[in-house]
Amino acid sequence: MRRLAVAASAIAVSMLMLSGCGGGHQERAHRSGTVASTSVTHSAQPDDVLSLSGLGNFEGRCPRGARSWPLRFVVGVAGATDTVSYRVGAGARRTVNINPGNAITFNLIPDATKTHEPADRFVPPLGQGRGLAMAMAVPTTAPLQVIIYQGTEPQTLRANVRLALTTIGGESGQCVLVGSTVNAYTYPNSSP
Repeated sequence: MRRLAVAASAIAVSMLMLSGCGGGHQERAHRSGTVASTSVTHSAQPDDVLSLSGLGNFEGRCPRGARSWPLRFVVGVAGATDTVSYRVGAGARRTVNINPGNAITFNLIPDATKTHEPADRFVPPLGQGRGLAMAMAVPTTAPLQVIIYQGTEPQTLRANVRLALTTIGGESGQCVLVGSTVNAYTYPNSSP
């Protein structure tokens, strides 16, 4: 299942790199307010859950039996300020600005809902047999929906992330992405 997190990370990186090609679109960001972000502290090294090239990383641990799983979104030290608009489950949408090197923490409740995973046939790399994943309902956290904006002088990066976490199929403490999607966009800040 760690490969799933790595694959989702690679897809996100590819989408951010590929989205820079082609025509641009102007988009206005709706901000409901800003809150000072918290600084990064490292007591125990969390695992990478999802990396978004140029924007930041989702990091966390999902120990079985814990009452909540802290998932942090950390903006890289070499990056720019990110505006993060998020909602957990059906909760209220909140918006914060996060400076480079800082993070925001989402406390997700394990087994809060079930996420449906459809049956799928997939074609693995050469040399491996064809795969089949059966449909199932997996106990997960309530979905975390995050929109991340980063405006720099040449461009604005945007990522729409929807993710849910489980530990099924993972090692103890490892967060596994389930029912997750990442859409990434790049908008040039100058007129053509």
